[in-house]
Amino acid sequence: MNKPLTITFLLTMLVLISNAQKLPNIQTLSVRTPQQLIIDGNPKEWDNNLQAHNHATEISYTIANDDNNLYLVAQATDQDVINKILRGGLTLAIQKTGKKDDKNTVAITYPISDIAFSFRLRVLKEGKPDTTTEVNNALMGKNNKLLEQHIKSIGIKGIGGIDSLISIYNENDIKAAGLFDFNKVYTLELCLPLKYLQLSVAVESKFSYHIILNGYKRAPTIGAPIKMDGTPVTGPKVESMMAFVAQWDAAVSARTDFWGEYTLAKK
Repeated sequence: MNKPLTITFLLTMLVLISNAQKLPNIQTLSVRTPQQLIIDGNPKEWDNNLQAHNHATEISYTIANDDNNLYLVAQATDQDVINKILRGGLTLAIQKTGKKDDKNTVAITYPISDIAFSFRLRVLKEGKPDTTTEVNNALMGKNNKLLEQHIKSIGIKGIGGIDSLISIYNENDIKAAGLFDFNKVYTLELCLPLKYLQLSVAVESKFSYHIILNGYKRAPTIGAPIKMDGTPVTGPKVESMMAFVAQWDAAVSARTDFWGEYTLAKK
């Protein structure tokens, strides 16, 4: 028997929405990472306690560090924002001088997929969302399977001796992972060793960071469907479909970004 989405699911979503509304637009605090942090896309170590919700990108995020690494955890709940990340990648760029035109920027981009696909966060049944737990869990499981099959690379810029595209299974201690949970939240986690940034917690290391949702550029829409005789198919349904496609293209293709500053946290 199909069961409606649980009270736990609804309460979790309310907590996420409430937290996002209360959070600052840009992170203001230095944060030490939770103990035994694993970069796997599962945000359990963060206990749903991120530091900021940025309205330019519509992601919630935390930048944190331990003695050896810099971390980013970012979450998105909006389907268009999630697809923008998964199709064009999220870039974390570090600029030690604080200048936006710094030529020595170090950047990491993830995810980088080998195919162009879109993810769904709901299934329609007879024109209405199917909110049963079984359908929701199956859909998120399918999304995670696609992530596992098609996201194998991390983009790198500005690190000498490391290629611009490396495997997620690299030997450079650069880590990245992303995962859907069953609350339809996508979480992305990054780990970048401080040695590549030439930063240290031993001194008061302050730097600027730039987070970019790169967007996805696809081939231009050709136009309305064509009949066998070469004439275009017209009508309200076609016009509605074309308007929807144009709106969706705009939502996932537009680059969004923001800047912030961070000081490495000591013990």
